[in-house]
Amino acid sequence: MRYLLLFVATLLAPGLARAGAAADCPTALTAADDSFRETLARLDAAAKAGKAEICAAIDHHIAVMTAARAVFDRCLSGHDRSENVGQMDGSIADFTDIRAEQGCP
Repeated sequence: MRYLLLFVATLLAPGLARAGAAADCPTALTAADDSFRETLARLDAAAKAGKAEICAAIDHHIAVMTAARAVFDRCLSGHDRSENVGQMDGSIADFTDIRAEQGCP
């Protein structure tokens, strides 16, 4: 989980936004960062809870990553875009596997 937060922090470093990106990209990237902080805290809290809470936290995390992937796809360019979209795709696949391993409905 910590690698993901570190990844997001470096992702939001100045200068990564696509030159022709929408005017809302800085706000959207900040919102994605805020969503990651919230979902990581939710995952940490759910680790001490029951199966239903764990599954809900995993589902929420997948939704946050999916939304962030769309922002990265729209707002970043070149290597930064391909690297970060690819990382989100990999993380979404990882958490989908974790969801299955947990036996979530």
